[in-house]
Amino acid sequence: MGVKGYARNCEDGSVEVVASGEPQQVEQLIIWLKAGGPRSARVEHVLVEPCAMMDYTGFSIRY
Repeated sequence: MGVKGYARNCEDGSVEVVASGEPQQVEQLIIWLKAGGPRSARVEHVLVEPCAMMDYTGFSIRY
């Protein structure tokens, strides 16, 4: 989707996604997440919060 940032599993079973990019790119990611995200996911709630801009070089999965 052209966003930069990361996704990581949290200890409580939730997933944190931090995304940076053009507003329409970030909005498309939010829409996709609210629609259920990846096939293997069970999305119950999506919380969107603004955060400080970071200079990510790509999108990664953090462990």
